[in-house]
Amino acid sequence: KQAPPRRLTLCGSKDGQPAWSPRGDRIAFVAKREQEASKDSAPQLYVIAPDGGEARRVTAFAPGVSSFKWLPDGRRIVFAAWVWPDVKGAAAQNRRQKEFDARKEIGYATSAGFYRQWDHHIPQGRVLHLLLLDVESGRITDLFEGTALELPRDEAGNEVYDVHPRGGRIAFVHDPAAVPLSASRLALVEMDLRTRKVKPLVDDAAWDMAAPRYSPRRPAHRGGRGECRPTPHRIGAVGGGGTGGQETGLARAGRGLGPLHQHTAALGR
Repeated sequence: KQAPPRRLTLCGSKDGQPAWSPRGDRIAFVAKREQEASKDSAPQLYVIAPDGGEARRVTAFAPGVSSFKWLPDGRRIVFAAWVWPDVKGAAAQNRRQKEFDARKEIGYATSAGFYRQWDHHIPQGRVLHLLLLDVESGRITDLFEGTALELPRDEAGNEVYDVHPRGGRIAFVHDPAAVPLSASRLALVEMDLRTRKVKPLVDDAAWDMAAPRYSPRRPAHRGGRGECRPTPHRIGAVGGGGTGGQETGLARAGRGLGPLHQHTAALGR
């Protein structure tokens, strides 16, 4: 007999985006709560045991958390947040956000070409960055700090980035134009988490990239002399609709790969 569902969270506002940890010992989610005499002014990350109990806040990041994904080690999480691009460090971001929240002005003027998405304004003066969180210590590192990189401003959640199955790299799409616009095409790149070096994968005027996904772990294969060689991972993405006017289709990147079909881009890595 199928067991009935059991509610894990009872408090907080808009508990959402639940995701199991890779080891299955925790569930992370985004929420606004009041905990330990501290009330969230923006959505934060929480973790809870799968058998219930008290959820633990793992971020105290004033700009908030928009989306996230676990890293395979289960100790780190990468998340997206609207941050101040001219500010360095999580503590400084917290101070700037609190100053902004305390302002008395209720309107602002902007010359930005991309300042509104559907029914809401883009957060004033901020850009969408990827940040790395150590779950136990709460340490936050802005992976885009000091660069011109930012995630697409249309807030597509964690669909615009993905974590390598071994956890050492992150693939994401971004607007390569000097001035981001809602109609701009997106390029696909990959970042090494240790060095933070970024490698272009697809940056072609004929392709508008989206939703990158790494292939899952695969067993090693035997080489010509019987040695065991790791099977390379591939990246799939949705592409099309760039300045070349191609139809939308699936694209993949990997070593020696051919096209999936006539609307697929192949990339040698």
